Amino acid sequence: AVDENANLLEVILERLSRSKRCATSDPGEAELFLVPVLPRSKHWREWVERCEALAARGLASGLYGELEHLTARTARRHFFVFPRVGYMPKCVGWWTMPLPAVATRFARVAVGGYEEFGGDFQRSKTLAKLRDADRRHPQTLVPRLVSAPYVASVRWSTRLSSTPPWASTHRRAFLFHYSGTPHGAPKAVALRRALRVACDASPRDCVTAGADRDRARQDPETNEWTASARLDATLAMRNATFCLEPPGLTPGRASILTALLLGCIPVFFAPEQDALWPLHLGAWLDDARLYLDADRVLAAADPAAFLDRALRALPADRLRRMQAAIRRHAPRLQYALDDMPDDALEVLLRGLRDAAAPPHPRRLLPFRQRRSASDEAHPSRVSVPRGIRR
Repeated sequence: AVDENANLLEVILERLSRSKRCATSDPGEAELFLVPVLPRSKHWREWVERCEALAARGLASGLYGELEHLTARTARRHFFVFPRVGYMPKCVGWWTMPLPAVATRFARVAVGGYEEFGGDFQRSKTLAKLRDADRRHPQTLVPRLVSAPYVASVRWSTRLSSTPPWASTHRRAFLFHYSGTPHGAPKAVALRRALRVACDASPRDCVTAGADRDRARQDPETNEWTASARLDATLAMRNATFCLEPPGLTPGRASILTALLLGCIPVFFAPEQDALWPLHLGAWLDDARLYLDADRVLAAADPAAFLDRALRALPADRLRRMQAAIRRHAPRLQYALDDMPDDALEVLLRGLRDAAAPPHPRRLLPFRQRRSASDEAHPSRVSVPRGIRR
């Protein structure tokens, strides 16, 4: 188990450092250029402070002159990575508007995509002051935003000989798992409280690590859960058939990915969740998740009884098909510990490469056909130019 709040950029750089398939020191071989701005892990407040400092000193706008391989033709092959959200108003000049014209062509990778800008579940503190026009057209604020998975609590290695957790067919002792604190938009708070009531009322059916109510297992400086608390939560999910995944500050949460990597069927409660991580989930999500309307949960006189009926109503043959889909596709959601083909990084790089390239007949083939024809033998290769490394 790893920290679900791990810095995405730091993990990508670490993964590339171990890769002979995807990384190159020769810019002439590179299909993509990663520009590493602020790669060191830090608390969210520190991110805000660093972005403010970059903007105040004009360092962000000066970055582009240091990128020796940046031209009008290669700009779409460059990309930034930000750790958490799709929109951070303090990070002007490189991540969000205002931007130099060439920077609007860069791709921007974050764990949150354009689904964060609307609906009932969103990072309200960040988006509260946005104009309606910006909510409807967020690409004017953050051009070419690409959503990538969180770093989940499960990472695997080709060196491990045991069965990966997503491939296990062990018997699961509990009907569902829930762990979460009541936070986010008002509707998210109400939904999370209802799910907690349902879990507490169903001790034989619901498993929880209990860490979400044990403040002693949080880091006092960052409020993040300790390693032992994360491990307990991970093991609890492994023993459940369904994992309840309500939105919080945003529609996405890292535990959705951890659930899938542990073979637990995620239960969604908001339509925005179906838009999460399209490169990694889009083609098979309908076969691997259950959807329950949040309004129906909140309207239920007895949330525990409502959940019990809804989860047990799933036909056994569909349950088996969903579990088989997870076993087949879940590996593409984890950032491997070594050079594992078709992990989350390789899927992301292929998506960035295809989005950056001009139209070409080969790139119009369906994804599975295109991969079998070329990507397995020739994954996308990325170079890391010098950026702002703080």
